[in-house]
Amino acid sequence: MKYGSSYLWVAADVYVEDDTCYIYGLRQDSVDGGLLRHLVIARTEDLRGRWEFYDGKVWGAEPCIVEGGPSDLSTEFSVDYFSPYKKYMMVYHNDQAKERILKSSVLCRWSDSPLEPWSEPQLLYTPPEVVENENLWAYAIKAHYPHLSEDKMSIVVSYVVRSYSEEETLSSPELYVPYFVKITFASR
Repeated sequence: MKYGSSYLWVAADVYVEDDTCYIYGLRQDSVDGGLLRHLVIARTEDLRGRWEFYDGKVWGAEPCIVEGGPSDLSTEFSVDYFSPYKKYMMVYHNDQAKERILKSSVLCRWSDSPLEPWSEPQLLYTPPEVVENENLWAYAIKAHYPHLSEDKMSIVVSYVVRSYSEEETLSSPELYVPYFVKITFASR
């Protein structure tokens, strides 16, 4: 959705706690020939009802970014409560292009609340496909916790690999399909 000179992307993920739906998205701005993406958080008790937006301090009716929130997000990410750590985790990849080359590692940030503040990014995994072939990149990275997890200390992360060449993407059976990886965290 166009919002002023920015694009507003909502519903990268939805996290439900008690009777509140937290809707995570981002606002995308063009800056110096690149893209800058800022976290947007909305809440509602009814997805078809009234939404409020969080600015880092208060809730309001206008879509706004979380001041001081992560600005390195991709359009797809996930937010879940990781019960062993008693923390919320945001799993994503940094797709802030440098020289038009996307990064493809799985990153995680932690928070004591579903709102903020979010920790600095922690590198969890780099897909081997993108290490072996510099023409490939991964995207659509998100965790599926606890739904696909075998145990409480693990998360399953999915991602898709594609090529900068459309022809290679469409002709290679190992591209443009989901990959899944299990990541196990240390006990605290």
